[in-house]
Amino acid sequence: MKASIAAAVAAALMMASCSTFRDVAACENAAVQQAIAERAYGSAVDAHEAAHESGEEHSDSEIFDARVAMILAEAETRRQCG
Repeated sequence: MKASIAAAVAAALMMASCSTFRDVAACENAAVQQAIAERAYGSAVDAHEAAHESGEEHSDSEIFDARVAMILAEAETRRQCG
């Protein structure tokens, strides 16, 4: 069952990436979401550095999670804006 779902997702992604028509609104939305993710990543880095400098307890997980979200947003922008 999982293999058939994976195959269906892969086929859908391939068809989407081969499309010559790009939805301008979807592209713009993806770019906005990417900018928001980039801002969140920068804020997470700043907060981490401030906590480190002040000796406060801090975790790398917020930076990691924000970076992953940014990577996914960048990929979505490339997919939507081609």
